[in-house]
Amino acid sequence: MPCSDSNIYGGYDDYIKKMKDLVGLIEYTYNSLNMDLPPEIKKIKNNYSLLERSNHFLTNHLCSILKHLKKHNKDWYEFIVYNSKLRKSRDLANWWEDHQEKDKIK
Repeated sequence: MPCSDSNIYGGYDDYIKKMKDLVGLIEYTYNSLNMDLPPEIKKIKNNYSLLERSNHFLTNHLCSILKHLKKHNKDWYEFIVYNSKLRKSRDLANWWEDHQEKDKIK
């Protein structure tokens, strides 16, 4: 089932904040895996014009990473997504659970 990117509601400022938060979750995931952030994500992160047009791309990117981790490395998946000691992990878990619910509805 395709990834739903329908988690953006509210005005422009709220949208941009959610996009920045989404980039932050992607950055947290790559940092946790001790990997460099891909150049296209870095470019989006530092460019408001790209940021405001990248909801679908960013959503699909994070969704793909988490699906891959869950399938191929369950321990890292659990550590990155469900580490209750780290706020960013809890934020990622919340985003992921909301995202999966929206995918079921779609």
